Amino acid sequence: MTEYVLISKDLLRKLLNYALTHCYERCPAERDAETCVLLFDLINEIDPELKPPCIYDYGDFNERVFKDIIRDIERRRGKKVEEVIHDLKIHGFRTLKDQEDYIDGVFALQVIEVYKKIRTNKKPLFKLVHEQC
Repeated sequence: MTEYVLISKDLLRKLLNYALTHCYERCPAERDAETCVLLFDLINEIDPELKPPCIYDYGDFNERVFKDIIRDIERRRGKKVEEVIHDLKIHGFRTLKDQEDYIDGVFALQVIEVYKKIRTNKKPLFKLVHEQC
C-alpha cells in the first residue's frame, strides 16, 4: 500500500526550488534518472516557470528527447548506443565528445527505463488535489 502526504503548493514549490539547487550545482556528475523524471514532472505541474538546467541542454525533458539523443549518438557512431557505451568504458575517452556521448547515452537509457516503468505501473507518481485545507 502506498502512503501519500498532503502538502501545500507553496511548500512544494519551496522544496522544488531547493531541489533545483542540486541540479545546478551537482548535475550531471550526481544525478538519478528516476528523481530527475519525478522532479521535472512535478515542476511542470506546480510551476512551469521553474527551469531545471537540463532544459537548456536538452530543450525539454521527456521520453522522446532521450530517444532522440540515443538516435543521434547511434547515427554519428554507426552502432547501438549500448555498444558505444561499452567501447568507451573499455577504451576510455579520447575527446570531450566521447565523454559527452557516454554520459548522455547512459543517462538517456536510464531515463527511458524510468518512463517504461511508469507506463507499466498503473499508479500515478503524484496527484494534485485542489482543495482548501
